[in-house]
Amino acid sequence: MGGAAVCGSGKEIAAEGLGGERALGMRLRPYFGRLDYKYIAEWVNDERTHGLWCGNLMPYPMSEESLEALLEKDAREWDGHGFMATENDGTPIGFFCYSVNTADNGGFLKFVLLNPSLRGRGYGTRMMKLALKYAFDITGVDFVGINVFHVNQGARRCYEKAGFVLQTVTEAVYRHGDEVWNRCHMVAGRESRGRQEGCRTGETLCPAQRPAVEPEGDQAHRPAYLYHGSQYRFDVVIPHEASGECESESRRAIYAAETVDAVIPFALPIRWYPDTPDGKRSFNCQNGVVQLQYGSLDPHGVGYIYKLKSQGFEKIDGWQWISAQEAVPEEIMEIRVSDYLDRVVFSEEARAINDFLYGTGEMKE
Repeated sequence: MGGAAVCGSGKEIAAEGLGGERALGMRLRPYFGRLDYKYIAEWVNDERTHGLWCGNLMPYPMSEESLEALLEKDAREWDGHGFMATENDGTPIGFFCYSVNTADNGGFLKFVLLNPSLRGRGYGTRMMKLALKYAFDITGVDFVGINVFHVNQGARRCYEKAGFVLQTVTEAVYRHGDEVWNRCHMVAGRESRGRQEGCRTGETLCPAQRPAVEPEGDQAHRPAYLYHGSQYRFDVVIPHEASGECESESRRAIYAAETVDAVIPFALPIRWYPDTPDGKRSFNCQNGVVQLQYGSLDPHGVGYIYKLKSQGFEKIDGWQWISAQEAVPEEIMEIRVSDYLDRVVFSEEARAINDFLYGTGEMKE
């Protein structure tokens, strides 16, 4: 999602230096367009600021109608909601939008904006920490993502202080005059408040049939490396909540296998479609074959295989290992969906979704 951000810049002052109770009493409330638009218009007061804030998602100069249309589109497509951060007395401080992806159990912040008169005084960091508290404690997500243009160094520092870390950079996504801007994707996790892998909830290496094993005996045959598959690319792999078929497969952990081939199905970028029923798992995996029940699979997409040191992992069944500790990959391998379509079996519902999204004939088994 777009929506780079404008936030604080310069030296941050600690929360207790912001006026004590006033800083600690920063509040969030819903955005009310007719009441609050005047603040957004005042804060986005030039074309460059407009570009940093929303890229090309809304024409400049914006109007109350164009902002309303943008927020309505975000609500319709992503279930996004606008929030105003205020002082204790109700004075507006900043604005952001927030949405939850139930497929990932991840949140996303966008269109972050701070009153420019408050930059460099810690307000931006405080607002982002409050947004993360809402995301983790109220909406229950495992991680939160945000995008920011690389030229917006003040916003990047603000997000880093709030707990975000840089994960990926996409080059040349926006042009402003003679400038070409890269998009930085940053993530904050629940535990580390700074690093979190965006894995799909319910994604475990969990085929219907496995050979019974004695875990203690298998530790003596520990391989040097294990492999983890994900549709996302991250520098650090973080344990996530899973929902498998038994208790051992429902821990907050990194799930891995002993071969690359075993985790390829879990690296395929399967996406949820808005009409999938009640957050059902979009796929299951049996004997290396993905049975896609709901959701979509971009035929031009990519996924990632992570090579991890096996130290700290324990074996829980015939081929699945787990670890409760975050891990830095030894190697990250990119795979193309087009090379593995023979592993995917589409249900009638999934076929209809893919034909609708990508065009009849794009997806071939």
